[in-house]
Amino acid sequence: MGSDDAPPVPDAWINPDPGVSRVVAALDFLERYALYYRLLSWFPRLKSPAFAYWYVFAWLSVLTAGLATSVWWFSAPEWVRWLLVVAPVYRLADVVRWWQDLLLDRHHYMVLSFERNFLFLGLNLVELALVGAILLRATGTGSVEASFFDALYLVTQLGLPPSIDSFWSRTAVGLIEVGSLILLLGGLAALVHLLGRKMREAAWEPGDGPSRR
Repeated sequence: MGSDDAPPVPDAWINPDPGVSRVVAALDFLERYALYYRLLSWFPRLKSPAFAYWYVFAWLSVLTAGLATSVWWFSAPEWVRWLLVVAPVYRLADVVRWWQDLLLDRHHYMVLSFERNFLFLGLNLVELALVGAILLRATGTGSVEASFFDALYLVTQLGLPPSIDSFWSRTAVGLIEVGSLILLLGGLAALVHLLGRKMREAAWEPGDGPSRR
């Protein structure tokens, strides 16, 4: 989360590859239109380490409510369902943008806690499962419970729903598969970096440290 009057970016944070730098610049541009960025611009008092937690839990509440109420809007006219999926699709795009930024922007290797990223990875994957379930419900696929577990399988890359026979259901499946793949790649990159910081290769010496395996 940046600001218009942020200090100059150190050269060490800029990727020398021009393609990656342009993608990062595009992601930073899109961030300025993210809801959390707008909220922090309008209400500076919200800026704190706890804000991200409240923000994610608020989205989890909204998405859970959206899926739970699908028993009523499932049979609504198509244009109503289109309106109801705008917020979940926006949240999907926002989460994917953030994890793309984590993978490509070197700022994250300087200022973010990787342990915190793992916590948010789990929360964001739950969000993606809820988004996927809402999209599947909006395309007329399965019950509430079946849609959620189908989406959970999609997010964990374990399998496809049994019935994806329409264009919009296939589109929903593709969006969730791609989005979850980006999150899992971001989590893997964070894990490799974290282990590289915490562990080092050395010869075994008896009594050196609390445990050796």
